Amino acid sequence: MSGIIFLVLAALQGITGVLPISGFGHVVLISTILGVSGSLTKSAAVILHLGTAAAVIYQFRKDLLKTVYALAGLFTDIWHNILQWFLHRTDPENADYVRLFSDNYSRLLVLMAVSTALTGGAGCLVDLIFGDYAGSILVTFTGFLVTALVLIVCANTLSYKRGPKDVELKDPVIIGLFQGFGVLPGFSSLALARSAGYLCGFSDRFTRRCVYLLTLPPVFGSLIYFALRGEMVSFGVSVPICILAVIISAAVGIVTLKLSFRQMGRRSSRRLGIYCLGAAVVSLLVYFIK
Repeated sequence: MSGIIFLVLAALQGITGVLPISGFGHVVLISTILGVSGSLTKSAAVILHLGTAAAVIYQFRKDLLKTVYALAGLFTDIWHNILQWFLHRTDPENADYVRLFSDNYSRLLVLMAVSTALTGGAGCLVDLIFGDYAGSILVTFTGFLVTALVLIVCANTLSYKRGPKDVELKDPVIIGLFQGFGVLPGFSSLALARSAGYLCGFSDRFTRRCVYLLTLPPVFGSLIYFALRGEMVSFGVSVPICILAVIISAAVGIVTLKLSFRQMGRRSSRRLGIYCLGAAVVSLLVYFIK
């Protein structure tokens, strides 16, 4: 893979990776058109996702900072409760226990932790079964088609008002299992997580913010996972070009999020679904032509 192609893919990932239309799917599609092999595309996509993660971190830095504070507060509360139990073992009625997970961001932590664990488990299972076909244009076609159907269905579901204070254990389970299929090209983890959020009855506003935060752990987890499995093959691009590509992906992603986030509600799902349907048609044509 040449450096120019990699930088073009970086810009493409920056645009499509922060939208619920599968950045990985677009990278595979364009790479196939340009004649890049699937194994190289998979390694390149994992690297470029770091730029997408950087864009999400920048866009939602305030939410992430509050989540970190909530995590520190949770550890403090747990330690306080342990001390109260130890000091009042003989008179438990005088113990002053603090209620855990009493604020929205600590509940968001539960949602992120459980869904990340299930996303990782489901993603590893999907990769073990279908990983050899991750660079396949036919898998990409299937992913785009599923993503299109998911987005169109989301656009026609009822609107609910549940927020972070209403999070239950089943919610991160559903979201995590849905998001696990995002390891395959064309299957947008953002679209799948959004559909799971709507299925759980969460409000449009909470779902939009939540799904972006939920994409961060799988990005870094997948990088570690593929590195440990020895699947991060060299794709002929120097380290400086890789760094530049991540910066381009991040910069383009930040601009795309700034311009599009407010329009990424339920009503936009139909338009995005139609777009993914078109991407599926193009993928199928490329499959037959190639």
